[in-house]
Amino acid sequence: MNYFGIIQMYEIDEVIKKDQLENYLVHKGYYEKYNTISISDFSDHIEKSIKPNKDLLDAFYNYIITKYQVVIDRNIHSFFYDFEELVYGLDDKDSKRIALQKFNEIYRVINIKGLNFSNNYKSENGINITQSKGRMFMLFGIREAMKSSIGLQENIVSFLIGFDEYFTSPEFTDEEVFKDLIRFESNLKILVQLNEQYKFEPDYYFTNFKKYSDLFRKYKHIFKSVKIVQFVYELIEVNSSNLSSYNDSLYQVLKEYDLVKGTKENYIKFLKTEFDSKKKDIKIYAPDSNLEHDKRVKKIREKLSHLTS
Repeated sequence: MNYFGIIQMYEIDEVIKKDQLENYLVHKGYYEKYNTISISDFSDHIEKSIKPNKDLLDAFYNYIITKYQVVIDRNIHSFFYDFEELVYGLDDKDSKRIALQKFNEIYRVINIKGLNFSNNYKSENGINITQSKGRMFMLFGIREAMKSSIGLQENIVSFLIGFDEYFTSPEFTDEEVFKDLIRFESNLKILVQLNEQYKFEPDYYFTNFKKYSDLFRKYKHIFKSVKIVQFVYELIEVNSSNLSSYNDSLYQVLKEYDLVKGTKENYIKFLKTEFDSKKKDIKIYAPDSNLEHDKRVKKIREKLSHLTS
């Protein structure tokens, strides 16, 4: 869903005048209620509050990092320019040693002290073993915390009403949380690139695997595997200019190969949610009744054969 500018300014003005902003945000589904428990020596106190839903928070965070991608990329390019000078002429073993040293230096700068995720298990000899879940997982956790830090109500509401100018104003850019975000995203992308190049540990959190695994969990009532979700998503993105007709052909092939389940109405909802499609139905064509459709079907079958071979 495209949340940017989804609310009209006059709507917000009216609910603010009535002191009903939080109720309005919850009623519209943009926010959700939650309880926090504060424990004292004398009693436990439950406090009710609201927070943006995960889809909205993710959309807002992506909006900010996209808006400032040039700044983030400049920091990344600066690092790798110096890094390439440092490892030039070295063999793979020495290059990896220096890369790991740089990785650890940056990681220590952005790691949140006291934040720790680990697995506990017993060895074959009955000894309790505590094992870290890995640095990529930790970075993913820090990023989720960063989303919550930047997702203040003032920022989220400005995003919902499409107040683009606010996000380039000193009122926003002078905030320490914004500066922290730019530093973090710059360092995060450096670490992800170093890890991808030198394979320090498997990355299940910042690669396409993460993106399409999340989509599969969201749409597992439609698609039968992560691989098919990725196949469909990437094909649609490439053919977005002809979204309606292309999906008539794509859906036919998916059904033909038994790669989707449920009703076509669910697939149409998927298109609306992920691609802002206005499509209301999937058209079924008999062979030779629509030559352009037949051509698209043939090409999709060929692409699918490469995927499954």
